[in-house]
Amino acid sequence: MAGKPAFRASFSGLTVELREFAIRFYKKNWYGGNMIIVTAILSFETEADRNAAVAATAKVQKATRDEESGCLAYCFAADPSEPNHIQVYELWTDPESLAAHFDHPNYAAMVEILHNCTGYLASDNRLYLADDCGPVYGEDGEFRLDAVSVTKDSG
Repeated sequence: MAGKPAFRASFSGLTVELREFAIRFYKKNWYGGNMIIVTAILSFETEADRNAAVAATAKVQKATRDEESGCLAYCFAADPSEPNHIQVYELWTDPESLAAHFDHPNYAAMVEILHNCTGYLASDNRLYLADDCGPVYGEDGEFRLDAVSVTKDSG
């Protein structure tokens, strides 16, 4: 599990020292830098086809998170508002890890599963490079508009 963030494990059963190290490691690897985000909408003919695809890909999703360095999130989930869609969310630490993913057996397995799923129609994919702006809410519990606001020069 080298190179994987410690936040995947429960901290509750660890010694105080190991728990503190894990939390520091988590914060160092999760916060404060650029992240690569991949999103997609996968379309299926029916809700049953969509649900079958979610189930069929579950093991590959977990394997990607567990086995691939730099993968912080890899989730293909049923969209509760669109019964024929899967929402995809991936979070990667760096371009090299994402590039390696496309050569990894997990990626090949995912492509094969999806292309052999009944009712698979299409995929609309997007790639984002994002700055980590910290938590969504401030210490007062309010949304941090300052974290995402861009001030315009008046000159």
